[in-house]
Amino acid sequence: MTITGAAVLFFVIWWLGFMISLMIGVTTQADAGENEPGTPLSAPASGFTLWSRLKWVTVITVALWIPLAALILWGGLTVEDIDFWGRYRGVPASEDSY
Repeated sequence: MTITGAAVLFFVIWWLGFMISLMIGVTTQADAGENEPGTPLSAPASGFTLWSRLKWVTVITVALWIPLAALILWGGLTVEDIDFWGRYRGVPASEDSY
């Protein structure tokens, strides 16, 4: 895995975790029964802290990324392991295919 591949893997895990965390623990104005004028009922009522979510998503991402990157780097997970349809097995690489 290259440095770029490691960064892309980290970003994908982080982005997925961030999008999931946005839905967890949010109390909308409709749930709270109070509506600020000019805002939709689906807007957060209070207690939404973006920086806290960013911190926790980053911590969880690092905890998931380290073992996954180590598994990929040390050869525990290869393309052949996830090749369910056999597209990469037994196909020799020819020199003129480049």
